[in-house]
Amino acid sequence: MIIKTRDFGEIEIDEKEIVTFKCPVLGFDEFTKYVVLIDESIGENFGWLQSTEESELCFTLANPKLIGDDYKPIINKDFLNAVGGSYDEMWLVAVINEDVSNSKVNLKSPIIINTKEKLGAQAISESPLPVRYQLFSGKESE
Repeated sequence: MIIKTRDFGEIEIDEKEIVTFKCPVLGFDEFTKYVVLIDESIGENFGWLQSTEESELCFTLANPKLIGDDYKPIINKDFLNAVGGSYDEMWLVAVINEDVSNSKVNLKSPIIINTKEKLGAQAISESPLPVRYQLFSGKESE
């Protein structure tokens, strides 16, 4: 299947890789079909959550491993049930600034994906975590 993307132009994806979001990305309720894109030249720590329904709708993602091993959000059972009871992939929505050192991630609302079921959700953690966290300095942002 060929899709138009915001950052990569037209690309071919396997329809089996499309993830259906049962709890949509906040503010984008009408869009539920996404694919996670990885640019191998950048590596596995960053990705893009590209809508297959709207070419301009794409979120930059960061691997939670960049935050450290202590990032363990508490995911509510409603969000777990939405993705089939468990997830095996997690991403943080990121805002990458021109000055990369000022880039931020949302620790409060991670993207969770059950890759076997191809179900996803933007969960809201029950943990007291910041929405804006400086990715590379390890501080909560204003």
